Amino acid sequence: MKGHLDAARLLQAQVPLSKIIKHKTSFGHAIRDEADPAWWDDLFADAGVPDPEEMDEDSQDDTGHSRRGVVAELAQPLWELECLVSALDCLETTAYVALGHQQ
Repeated sequence: MKGHLDAARLLQAQVPLSKIIKHKTSFGHAIRDEADPAWWDDLFADAGVPDPEEMDEDSQDDTGHSRRGVVAELAQPLWELECLVSALDCLETTAYVALGHQQ
C-alpha cells in the first residue's frame, strides 16, 4: 500500500490536475490558487450552464453539452484521487506525530 501512495503522491506533484486544466482549456485561466482545493468548486460549480462571456462555437461539444461540464465529468476521478492522496498524507503525518509523541 505504501508504494501506491508514494506513486499517487508523485503523480499529484508532477502532473496536478489544475495545471492540466489551465493548459488544455480556455477557461483554466480562472484557477486563482492551485493550492486551495476550492478552485474545483469555483471553476465547476455551474458546469452545466455555460458562462455567457464564454459562449461561442467552442463553448459546447457536438452533443450540445457545455465543454466545462464535459471537462468536469472527465476530470473528476483525477480530482478525487488528488483529494484522497492529500487526506491520506494528512492522516499519515498525524499518525507519525502522534506516535512520535508517545515514545
